[in-house]
Amino acid sequence: MRPVLEELGATPRALFQTESAENTFPALPVRGGEQVFAWLTVFPDAGQHREHLRRRAASKAWVEPLQPWLHAPPEHLTLSPTARSELR
Repeated sequence: MRPVLEELGATPRALFQTESAENTFPALPVRGGEQVFAWLTVFPDAGQHREHLRRRAASKAWVEPLQPWLHAPPEHLTLSPTARSELR
């Protein structure tokens, strides 16, 4: 997925996947039996984010290779900085 994301202008800053180890910290409940892959990408502005979404929607390289691995449609969440956020 990373090469496709980079080609579409969305280089991941962080990649996360399910940890299958037993939860040894019961104060932090976790759901079991799920496999999740998530990534964080940062765009300099909303225009570049919109361009990425447009290119991604038109890309066969984005959807077709993923289909055999997906058990549910991908979710896309957009976060925006607040007035108190410090951008670096």
